[in-house]
Amino acid sequence: MFLKILSKSNAKEILMLLNEFGELYFGQIQKELNKPKSNLSRILSELQ
Repeated sequence: MFLKILSKSNAKEILMLLNEFGELYFGQIQKELNKPKSNLSRILSELQ
C-alpha cells in the first residue's frame, strides 16, 4: 500500500519537502509546492 501512495507524483514531493524542512503547516506545504488544496489534503490523509 505504501508503494502505491509513493507512486503518486505529489506524494514524493511532499515527503522530500518534509524531509528537508521537518514539520510544516498545511499552508506552508501548499505554498512551497503550489498544489491545489484538495489534492494536497487527499495525499496527506493517505500518508497518515
